[in-house]
Amino acid sequence: MKKYLMAVLFADKTRWQHFWVGIQTAVTFTILCTLGAMSAAEFKDEKYGGKWDWGDWVCGMIGGAIGQSVQIAVAVLLWHWMR
Repeated sequence: MKKYLMAVLFADKTRWQHFWVGIQTAVTFTILCTLGAMSAAEFKDEKYGGKWDWGDWVCGMIGGAIGQSVQIAVAVLLWHWMR
C-alpha cells in the first residue's frame, strides 16, 4: 500500500517540487502559508488553461504538515533549552 501511495502521489516531477516548497514555507512561516501558496499555485494553473491538480495540492500540504512539525519541534526544543 505504501509503495502504491508513493507511486501515485509522487509520480510526477513537479509533485516533488510542491512537496519541498510545502516544507520550506511551513518551516519558515506556518502551514497556513503553505495552504495559501498551494491554493494560489493551483488557481494560477487553472486560470492559464490547465486544470486544478489535487495531487500537486496534496503533496504540497503533506510537505507543509512535515514542515510545521519541524517548526514546532524546534520551537519546543528552544523553549526547553532557554528555560
